[in-house]
Amino acid sequence: MRKVLMISLKVLAAVVALIAVLLILGEFLIPTIPPVDLTRTNMTVMAVRAWIYLRKHGCLPQGSADLPTRENYDNSIDDGWGRNIIYMIGPDHTITLRSLGRDGRPGGSGEDADITRFFKVSQEKVTAFRAPSCDEG
Repeated sequence: MRKVLMISLKVLAAVVALIAVLLILGEFLIPTIPPVDLTRTNMTVMAVRAWIYLRKHGCLPQGSADLPTRENYDNSIDDGWGRNIIYMIGPDHTITLRSLGRDGRPGGSGEDADITRFFKVSQEKVTAFRAPSCDEG
């Protein structure tokens, strides 16, 4: 009986060790998207969602909370570091999306650098889809 118990404990220890090794290796083997690339991707998806909103409502969404949800897509409005992407609309209907980078402060270099993307919506497109109920004040 004692021999069976010892074998069982050794098998259990081996299984626990194997699980630990797999968990540690998993951290290195599972590919992750770099935060800068994730931020740029989320900005592009936000711009697409703004375009969908324009087509449906006749004006650009006033904030990221107004962006429509797309089924089967990542609808994140966060940058790669987990902070909200700053969403602004200029008077010329340019959507400006901005992340303050890894450090969350203006300026910086490398991963701390700001990431800013501009998406210009022509006046013709805004006029073509303009709804009387839209107030872009």
